[in-house]
Amino acid sequence: MKNKDERKRNEGYLMTDKQMREEMLRCIYCEDKPCMEACPVDCSPADFIMAARNMTDADMRRATAIIMKDNPFGGICGMVCPDRHCMDACSRKLFDGPINIPDLQAEIVQRGKEAGGIPEFNISERYGMKVAVVGGGPAGYGAASFLAQKGYTVDIFEAREETGGMCNLIPDYRLDREVLKTDMEFAESLGGISVKRNSKIEDVAALKADYDAVIVATGLWTPIYPGAENEEAAIDSIAYLSDPKSFSLKGRVGVVGGGATALDCAVTAKRNGASGVELFALENISELPLSVKEREELLEYGIDVSGRTKVVSVKASNNEITGIKTVKVKLAPGKEFSLAAISDVEGSEQERSDIEHLIIAVGNRAENPVVSGEGIFSAGDCVEGPTTVVEAVAAGKNAALKVDAYVMKTASPEIEVETKNRVPLPGYV
Repeated sequence: MKNKDERKRNEGYLMTDKQMREEMLRCIYCEDKPCMEACPVDCSPADFIMAARNMTDADMRRATAIIMKDNPFGGICGMVCPDRHCMDACSRKLFDGPINIPDLQAEIVQRGKEAGGIPEFNISERYGMKVAVVGGGPAGYGAASFLAQKGYTVDIFEAREETGGMCNLIPDYRLDREVLKTDMEFAESLGGISVKRNSKIEDVAALKADYDAVIVATGLWTPIYPGAENEEAAIDSIAYLSDPKSFSLKGRVGVVGGGATALDCAVTAKRNGASGVELFALENISELPLSVKEREELLEYGIDVSGRTKVVSVKASNNEITGIKTVKVKLAPGKEFSLAAISDVEGSEQERSDIEHLIIAVGNRAENPVVSGEGIFSAGDCVEGPTTVVEAVAAGKNAALKVDAYVMKTASPEIEVETKNRVPLPGYV
């Protein structure tokens, strides 16, 4: 199966007209819309597919608006959403396979943008209320979009040069940077949003002097290390994915971790010239938290997987890795995989002198403890842990609902799950 960048036609399309028609014709427009319920932002594939089915420019723009009213990062999510949300709930899953909703969504948004742009949303009058959003990633933009549409003036404070948060670490072959740029531009067009880049906030509580409320959505930017001896000699996944071209990894590369970020590191290294790449994961291959497409990438790029394997030490000389030492682990009988349920296998140590580079990709944590206080709210990965882009957007919108209730002194919204939002942008018409 070809990667998305290799399947693109002219002008960035992901699907041909024929592919789109065939996939949209498979939708049976279920009355209860299980795909919408499974979407963290309550976006309805049945509705946007119905709107797009005649495939005129007007249809594509209208369908794009239906997507973006629920998810201001709709183009991004079409490209990177896993198959465990809407696709997993598709009624055709057990019949002839789920509809490829993410690719359809990405294609519709792309065509909508090129057919004249996303239809304009109504812009609310500014009412004098100000909110600071600390963090310019999916959760921050989700919160800012909703609040701007409600009439708030919103300042997004981003510590880095680029907004988009962890989306900037998603490799180009998975996420076209133009899609990221245009989705953020759409969000910023919703009224009253100002983005302040290179603006790291050291004292969140101090912002309350100038703002009616503060939302903290700073994500997870501190790498977690597994505790291997001399592990500081390895490269962390954030450093690598931030600028992979700056690393010359031409020999055999080991990647510690088994999730989507570890796979991104592995595939990127292979695409950039590594002679071979091997994942070292505590899980066995069936337990790896990867989507169907991600598992296909393991095969497509020839990524080796050493499951139930722990890297216990890293050997280095003159700042160059010369090998690693590993040990096999076992899962306690009758237990589901967890760190608490595994133990080392005695006598299974192995020296590997063929590993010339090592990337650590076992996860990240928040840089600072969660800040609490009057009028201060937190959202996204910094409180929920690692989530998908669409879940982070949902969490941001839910934080915005809480802020609105707080500022307006109304009852707090009833939110069952922080990563499920059911309220569209108010300016959609």
